Amino acid sequence: MNLFWKKLFGGITPTAKLERNEAELIKAMHRYAEVEKSIELVDYKKLFHIVKSANFQDNKKILKNRKYKDTEEYRNTRKCNKLQNTPAIRLYYQVLESEILKQYLHFKTTPDYELLGDEKGKNLRYSQKIQTIRTF
Repeated sequence: MNLFWKKLFGGITPTAKLERNEAELIKAMHRYAEVEKSIELVDYKKLFHIVKSANFQDNKKILKNRKYKDTEEYRNTRKCNKLQNTPAIRLYYQVLESEILKQYLHFKTTPDYELLGDEKGKNLRYSQKIQTIRTF
């Protein structure tokens, strides 16, 4: 009698719906088995233990309360800015970008550079190009 009333008022779940639910559960079980064997899960478990450790929590609390001015990076940035404005470093960058340095490096690759020390290069020593490079 109870079965009659359930069927009449829709208390019995249709077979197609039960089979669909079963297929979804089987898919979920296979996906669970794949994830259980994955490398990502192993990495997650390692990171989970690291993140939940007391040492990590203390370090997190310190870093949350820290200000940028208290960090080593801030000190390094200030030191770099001070050094960037020194005359010696500014001169270095000016020379590095100068045209005369490029001429000198180009001249150094030519065969005339090797002739400077020889007897044949005596005339070359007194040329205008060599004089400007020498003043550099």
